[in-house]
Amino acid sequence: AKDFVKVAPNPQNSASPIEDGSGTGEVPPPKPEIPADPTEVTKLGDIRKLQNETGVPTNQNTKYLVEGVVTVDDQILDNSKSSFYIQDGTGGINVFGYAGSVQVKKGDKVRVLGQILFYNGLTELVSPTVEVIGTDGVPAPVEMEIADLAKYEKAEPLEGMLVKVKGNISSLPTALPANV
Repeated sequence: AKDFVKVAPNPQNSASPIEDGSGTGEVPPPKPEIPADPTEVTKLGDIRKLQNETGVPTNQNTKYLVEGVVTVDDQILDNSKSSFYIQDGTGGINVFGYAGSVQVKKGDKVRVLGQILFYNGLTELVSPTVEVIGTDGVPAPVEMEIADLAKYEKAEPLEGMLVKVKGNISSLPTALPANV
């Protein structure tokens, strides 16, 4: 039968390195360790610092455990996908793709475990697990002039945070999802 391969017996005791079974005597390379989920909470501002000069995170696919207050209800910006925003005292971030049974709402304090991803210019925590750990007041928005939104060095540090914009808006998007 083609299911079996005929090789010479190769008895090994526990002190011998395990061979790969090919009969060549080679020891297979060690399997890479799968990192454990983080157990320490990371500040959102520390995550946001890990990006290049164009705002792309250099820590993509890294898992983080974070805590923050929900500032935008789930699915408020696009009701076809789970997406909400959280902030701590150091920064804010979008949480995308939550498929859990717990509904989050503005003012909930949450603990989120997720991976950093960069999608359409937005840094996100994706494939998250979310736990509501309390309630808290929604942080006050940061005030800025509308002209400052065009300045990367002023706007990028505020990505994911509540912002109150002063200025005149000349047009609005007609369909969601959209960035204003």
